Amino acid sequence: MNALDQILSERPELIALAVFIFAFAGVRFLTKRHTLRRILVGALFFLGFTWILFQARQVPYAVPRIQRDPLAGFLGDVLKTIWWFWAASLCSDALRLFAARGHTPLARYRLTQDLGVAGIYLCALIGLSTFVLNLPLQGLLVTSGAVAVALGLALQSALGDVFYGIMLTLGKPYQLGDWITLDNGAEGTVVEMNWRATHLLTDHQDVAIVPNSVIAKARIVNASYPSRTHGTVIRLPLAPHTSPELAARVLSDSALACRQVLMQPPPYTVIKSMSAEATIFEVTFYNSDLAVAAAAQTAVYENIYRALRIAGIALGNAHAAFLPSGDTPTASAALRLAEIAPILADLRSEQRIELAGALKAEEYEAGQTLVEQGAQIPALLLVAAGVLSVRRRSGDRTDELDRIGAGGCFGRRELQQGAPAAASVTTLTKATVFRLEKPLFANLMQAQQGSEADKETAGGVTRDWFARQVGRV
Repeated sequence: MNALDQILSERPELIALAVFIFAFAGVRFLTKRHTLRRILVGALFFLGFTWILFQARQVPYAVPRIQRDPLAGFLGDVLKTIWWFWAASLCSDALRLFAARGHTPLARYRLTQDLGVAGIYLCALIGLSTFVLNLPLQGLLVTSGAVAVALGLALQSALGDVFYGIMLTLGKPYQLGDWITLDNGAEGTVVEMNWRATHLLTDHQDVAIVPNSVIAKARIVNASYPSRTHGTVIRLPLAPHTSPELAARVLSDSALACRQVLMQPPPYTVIKSMSAEATIFEVTFYNSDLAVAAAAQTAVYENIYRALRIAGIALGNAHAAFLPSGDTPTASAALRLAEIAPILADLRSEQRIELAGALKAEEYEAGQTLVEQGAQIPALLLVAAGVLSVRRRSGDRTDELDRIGAGGCFGRRELQQGAPAAASVTTLTKATVFRLEKPLFANLMQAQQGSEADKETAGGVTRDWFARQVGRV
């Protein structure tokens, strides 16, 4: 025991080495990586290690003196080397922890973190070379310059990606979470930015890895900046004799009827070209985020299909038929509505003809209220043109529940249950609405139930009964 004490007193470097080994094992296996607890425990051990080095007269940041004892000199150089890299490790862990918890460029760009860590270890290497290896800084810089030239020639392509990555990080044309499109066809959400490339998560849930040098030279379209509002354009060829004003109104209303489409900025329609075969219209509408653009586009196409059918507008071709809206009798417009409205889909052709004659058309200007919340509904409202907004008021708050475009209806649930309106209905645009009075709506529901039963029994009874009921109303 006395011999051990004597060795430790004569060789305090061994105590410092033991502290390092104990700290390395304890910190590595008992704490999680990149946690505050691990950094604090490591810092305490590091301070103890530094204190022991000072007691052994081994100052890491002082020019070494010539040691008379070769073993002491060797152990001192080893411990100083450990000290410099241990300090660099603690600083780099603290930097990554700060980046993970903060809202700084360090948190958004992995490349910035890597550059910071590289700078820390470069400083440690310079300190090690100067104070431990006792190499002159000027000679070290000359040697490192020659090595850098050789490596630059060998790794020209890789270094190009690195430097372009630094340019992209400083320029910030996009950040994590942005949806970008490149002129080479690559597009997706930015999920990672590193030294070599940018990783894009495509809409097929695949990851496209694009080198930074390619992105830096490409034309970039960022759909998430300056806002996440995204515009969608639909091009449609319509019949050459279509009234431009009528078609523009029908197409714009069809887009606005989709609840995922923003009211500000509003949808709009322009004519791109006219010919003997077709008139090309372009509809533009906006969504709050690119993620809902695909679903909104599908819904808008469905609304356009119904609206064009009801308005009597055909798609463009050399022999397209067109029924001008202004010259179309009200019964014909009502019949087209009866053919396209989903609520009337179960009726037979002759039933729709009878029902169309009983519908009553009403015109409304934008901003008019058709139904007040809490009021009784006397008739089913069938929309032939325009857009209605269904809104519910709760205290001082008013929420939009739905939008109703051409072919849609309001009041079915209230009429079936005899309940007051759960929401108010207001026109967003100029609208044409057909009313199906409550007695006739009740007969319609019975006729639809009878139609189901009629498929299993005789076919003519329900048909005659429905025609008599329409005639009575």
